Amino acid sequence: MYEDEDIVNRIANESNFSKQDIRSMLEKCKEDYPSGILTKEDLASVFSESFHQKNAAAFSELLYNVFDKNNDGSVDVVELLCGLALFSEGATYDELLNLAFEICDLNKDGTVDLKELIKFTASVYALHPKKRKHAKQLAQEDARKLYNEMSRNRKVRVKLPEFKRVISKDPLGKYIVKLLSGE
Repeated sequence: MYEDEDIVNRIANESNFSKQDIRSMLEKCKEDYPSGILTKEDLASVFSESFHQKNAAAFSELLYNVFDKNNDGSVDVVELLCGLALFSEGATYDELLNLAFEICDLNKDGTVDLKELIKFTASVYALHPKKRKHAKQLAQEDARKLYNEMSRNRKVRVKLPEFKRVISKDPLGKYIVKLLSGE
């Protein structure tokens, strides 16, 4: 798997990484994950290292679901590298908002409900230096406000356009984009 040129080409086609960088990353993955499969704890460690975040467990769990593109319940190194490419330089603001929605859409049905938004907001606040201490309480309050604005108080599941309309104007959205862009 680690020396397969088809895998290198696939990752190159789905990312901004050079083939040389991909080979180097695959070599590191071979050392760290000989089976080629990452657990949720492994991804939390990768996220903590890559994004210099110590409280990454909750957010990493949400990312795990996004990275698992074939929905088999595991993340292999190809999915890992393609997932990390989402955070690489060159992603537009709009692409980062789309990624935030995908992370928030826990059941992958193309919509977000209040519970999903609360879980997402709490995981983001756990990473935020000023909100970390009261992340759960603040997430409940802020997610409800955001959800009411997104759904226009109709309590319906929110689709991508409504999510982006509200999140793009909110300080939470700005922090999320900053976080996802690696700034």
